[in-house]
Amino acid sequence: MSGREGVGKWGVALASEKCPGPLLRKEGNVVAARMLVTSPEVGSTLFFTSLSGGGANHLSAENKAVFITGCDSGFGHALALKLDRLKMTVFAGCLDDQGKGAAELRDKCSERLHVLKLDVTNKDDIEAVSKYIENHVKEEGLWGLVNNAGVWWCAELDMLPENILHRVMDVNLFGAVRVTSKLLPLVKKAQGRVVNVSSLLGRMSMEGSGAYAMSKHAMVAYTNTLRLEMKKHGVGVSIVEPAGFLTGNLQEQTLSKRKEELWASLDEEKRQYYGRGYLDALYSHVQSCFQKYPREASPVVRCIRSGLLSKRPREQYPCGTGAETLVSVYPLLPVWLADYIAYSMSIFPNNLRPGGAAASSTKQNA
Repeated sequence: MSGREGVGKWGVALASEKCPGPLLRKEGNVVAARMLVTSPEVGSTLFFTSLSGGGANHLSAENKAVFITGCDSGFGHALALKLDRLKMTVFAGCLDDQGKGAAELRDKCSERLHVLKLDVTNKDDIEAVSKYIENHVKEEGLWGLVNNAGVWWCAELDMLPENILHRVMDVNLFGAVRVTSKLLPLVKKAQGRVVNVSSLLGRMSMEGSGAYAMSKHAMVAYTNTLRLEMKKHGVGVSIVEPAGFLTGNLQEQTLSKRKEELWASLDEEKRQYYGRGYLDALYSHVQSCFQKYPREASPVVRCIRSGLLSKRPREQYPCGTGAETLVSVYPLLPVWLADYIAYSMSIFPNNLRPGGAAASSTKQNA
């Protein structure tokens, strides 16, 4: 091979040549993309295997250990069940290790699965989990780490109390950072994989999800940097970016609890301006929208499994209806068009106004 030719560890081959312009074509099970680089005289051709193909494209799951956060419900719960069936050793972190989700995992899974109490904001929990896993994996190390735990509040940024903003960032971003920092030595020992679960809201923003989008945009930056830094250690890092799915965060009981926590945290000025009626109507509308979301978590589980076990894992896994297209196209749009799409996808009711805003509008029109 000459100069810039080579085969990367993750199955990407680069071949230097003069490149007349962008080209993307598929030949059998191989996609070839020709693209210009910074030099006007040198181009590069990338070859990478597509995700189609089946089990032959995956490593054996046996004798590999994985730690998953946020296994009480949703993606983490479904993933723990799936990986146990694949005969992986699963360490399932649950916020409530005596709750319904944890009990179901114990009931349905083999003895290879270990339910561990984990609040990702609690350093003592993280320390205890780390020691437990280290005692079990010993010199083999930890093959996989899946940062999945997350929380979501529906609120405009103007009405969002600082304590709730801190809570969202603490769980969704800093929780993943804490867990990764503590367990990364075990992952490096196994030369394994880290998979961070983000969201399409890590690529775009929508009304009412500002705090969540802030945390997920930061998660994208964290994952991208970690991926670059871990290559020299032989550790693969991927991010999974689901579209809308009906998970535990969006269930009626959880939303009702979040609404009451939000109202209790508002100062008197914000309560007067927005009004309880606005908050009730907002959450009622949002809840009805979520009933249209898919409940089946298997598309996300497949992406996480691929990040953990594929012989050629992708760096990014957008998943869900329209996710791949949106992630590819949205950053290229002019702001006015991107805003139009964000508004059209919004779960916020179009005609709902805070009580204070409605009163101000009436006074101006009088």
